[in-house]
Amino acid sequence: MRQSAPGPHDERSLPDAMAVAWSARLSGPVPTETDMAEFADWLLDAPENAAAWDRLTRVLAELAELRRHLSGHADQ
Repeated sequence: MRQSAPGPHDERSLPDAMAVAWSARLSGPVPTETDMAEFADWLLDAPENAAAWDRLTRVLAELAELRRHLSGHADQ
């Protein structure tokens, strides 16, 4: 069964969106101590936040692995 994308009232929508925002914020120039402290606060604020971060980091790792795999086959 296909799972639909989170809707505007899905309980995971906000934590997932915030995880993406944190990823973008932390991926920029060197994150400041304030950035890291605020991220840690957000991460520890609710289990849903940590779960959203875990989901995002897994997806990003899978995409990186797929990119490596595909770049290895570019000449074939």
